[in-house]
Amino acid sequence: MKKITSILLVVMMMFTLAACSKAPADAEDGSGTSDGGVTIEYWHINSETQGGPVVEELIKEFNETNDKGITVVGKFNANAYAGVAQNLQAELAIGEYPGVVQVGWNYLNYFAENFPQYVGPKKIIEEYVPEDKGYLEEMLEENIIELGTAVNGEILGLPYAASTPVVFYNADIFREAGLDPDNPPETFDEWIAAGQTIKDKTGKEGLYYEIIANTYTMSPMIQGVGAEMYEIGEDGKAAATFYTPETVELFRKWQAGFESGACVEIGSEEALGAFAAGEIATQIVTIGKLAYMKESCDFDLRTAPFPRTGSEEDYSVCVGGNMLVCFSEDEEEVKACWEFMKYLYEPDSMAKWVAGTGYLPVTKSATDSEEMREFLEENELMKASLDTWTSARSWPSWPGQNGMNVDQVLVDMRDAIISGADPDATIKDAQDRINGML
Repeated sequence: MKKITSILLVVMMMFTLAACSKAPADAEDGSGTSDGGVTIEYWHINSETQGGPVVEELIKEFNETNDKGITVVGKFNANAYAGVAQNLQAELAIGEYPGVVQVGWNYLNYFAENFPQYVGPKKIIEEYVPEDKGYLEEMLEENIIELGTAVNGEILGLPYAASTPVVFYNADIFREAGLDPDNPPETFDEWIAAGQTIKDKTGKEGLYYEIIANTYTMSPMIQGVGAEMYEIGEDGKAAATFYTPETVELFRKWQAGFESGACVEIGSEEALGAFAAGEIATQIVTIGKLAYMKESCDFDLRTAPFPRTGSEEDYSVCVGGNMLVCFSEDEEEVKACWEFMKYLYEPDSMAKWVAGTGYLPVTKSATDSEEMREFLEENELMKASLDTWTSARSWPSWPGQNGMNVDQVLVDMRDAIISGADPDATIKDAQDRINGML
């Protein structure tokens, strides 16, 4: 749980070097299935504002260029990674295996323990494509492989999307409010204060701290004040440990921000549109929204590192994103999944993925693409994410049969506090409930 990722080494090296298997043939990508071919689905969470177009492009290109009769059908899953897990449970319960599935880092241990139907990369290579022996080591640094490795030692899938949360902000609104866009706030308190100034002086919404159905931006807030989400005892069991005086005080400040008008409470997609329209001054979201921001924002767009909630020593950010996991019980479909996964790892495909989302590249060969080298060299907006990689930590992934439900308890806790519930009692109750579940 406390595994610290050293992804910075890989990313900076790159920087400096430069839906089920029986799906119908006329599905959403329009490509059809070759006679005698294999059709698999690709389950993803990439909406129109988070890389959906580039996912469709990559699927189309693979379907048109692979010479193995493989057709991939894209299937978007709403409600992010929780939606993927819930939908997958339903499909597997009736004996349906989709193919390639994006599994979020926060569900790594839960999937490893509760989805035995997955076919891990090592098993695929050993049992289905022995000619690819050494592929993982060739394509990935050891610390990147660790991202896809559960506490039981199993490599669940191929690491694919990697990100940190950052602050996107509208420098024009900063100037209008009398703030200096060249020296943005650094701490949580300072960002709330800036949000209040913007609201008071411009009438526009000041600060939007992403409110979504997972803990991607909430976990580093809590870890940043020195608390751990959970710890593993000598008996090998997990126990939630986030209920601390510092955590309570943090949520009191956030709650006060909503009460004063410094912070705005709306859905994430609505907030993205309002930010692009110049109605909200800031967005604390994943760097994976970068491509959408660049295309949609007609103003002086800037980025800043994720806010510090406590001391510099405790500062951390979650590694967001996902891994590619194979779910199939048919040999030909497993091989088809592997071909598609390898295609997504090709330098040109990775370059399209990074440029089309804002996620950071994870493969060693990523900078073999001239497009990738140029993108990393020229895109200043990614600097806020790159600057935080030394503080990157694995997104807390709760173990046990109830692991997936723990995040919902935390989301409910957050939402209740935002709506006015007492932070101390609410956080204590959430921890007690989670420990009962664990």
